[in-house]
Amino acid sequence: MRDCRLVLLLAALLALDACTPRETNFSQVPGFAAHFARNPPRSAAASPADRALLARHAPRFMLPEGHPGLIGFYEDYVAQGRLIAADGSEIARNPTRTQLNAVRDDPRVEFVHEPAGPSATPVVLARIERATGPDGGARPWSFMTYSAVFRSSGLPAAMPWWESLVLGAIGDLEDWHQLDHYTAATVVLDPDERPVALAMQQHNGRRTYLVGRDVALPPDGRLVVDVAVRSNELYAHRPGRHVRRAVRLQDAAAMRYLVTGRSRPLMSTDDITDPRHEAAYRIDFLPPDDAFYVFKGFLGERRRLPGRSGPPGADYNIQPAAKGPVTEMLAGYWREGDAETLAAVASAAGDGVFALRFAEARRAAFLRDVDCVRRARSAC
Repeated sequence: MRDCRLVLLLAALLALDACTPRETNFSQVPGFAAHFARNPPRSAAASPADRALLARHAPRFMLPEGHPGLIGFYEDYVAQGRLIAADGSEIARNPTRTQLNAVRDDPRVEFVHEPAGPSATPVVLARIERATGPDGGARPWSFMTYSAVFRSSGLPAAMPWWESLVLGAIGDLEDWHQLDHYTAATVVLDPDERPVALAMQQHNGRRTYLVGRDVALPPDGRLVVDVAVRSNELYAHRPGRHVRRAVRLQDAAAMRYLVTGRSRPLMSTDDITDPRHEAAYRIDFLPPDDAFYVFKGFLGERRRLPGRSGPPGADYNIQPAAKGPVTEMLAGYWREGDAETLAAVASAAGDGVFALRFAEARRAAFLRDVDCVRRARSAC
């Protein structure tokens, strides 16, 4: 069976390499342009009052032993490297924020990071978005997103030895692609500014935990998040070493694996968390139209195999049809071993964007469970 999977893995990699376009990335998927035209990002950073709210709820990020830690996007990453035009000419060396933003809308521009030393300025970038909540009420909900930034992203640590052997011959398992900035935790507040959910990006999917049931709210209001070994993916905190189910793409088959633990999809490998110490960082604020969020080109070196090139801006994190704070939160509302989640997966399978269909299928359960937790019932 292992030999068969090895052959399939090699064949899949070669096929993907042969058909992957070299000039653009995920930012050019049809639908993004229309989404951002309907929902133009603000050009102003958080207000003083919102900065205080964001600082009050800033998560604690727990790192595994030996992890290189967080970095500052502009301070440590962009300040060390070359900005390259589509024709291969150098636009700037060690570019400034102004220089990066000047080319943010060109999908062919590439930034190649050339690390010059360890980070001296770990920074988590925070912003807040208010929107009509999943209840459709007149009072808005608040979605506070905290983006942890890492110099590179490695492959999940629970990878079987034979997969590590194959992929290790292709690239560095610790540096599969430059820049990891999809590692974001969103703290969701209800209209009364009570934390009700913690929503996180995990690989190319989402995961949403209920505060008070799935995650505990500490007395200081700062939720605790574990950073996975090597891949940097974020998970709700659990002391000790744990294997976390993970998939490359969150479709119906992958979701069934996440819920049941059976029939893991090809080219998907589980993560490991083993929190040992808390990351020190300062919080900073960028306007939502900054290149960090909306850069269309490559914020890291372009490499041959799919998944190894640097990503676009952090807002290109899910299929455009499923963009939006409420949909993204609901798209990640699933529980391991839960028959109700499996029923929603079945109803969302088929034509259309799975994440969007699944989010709608989970809306009623989310609202019911939030109400249950608010009422402090024992079986939520």
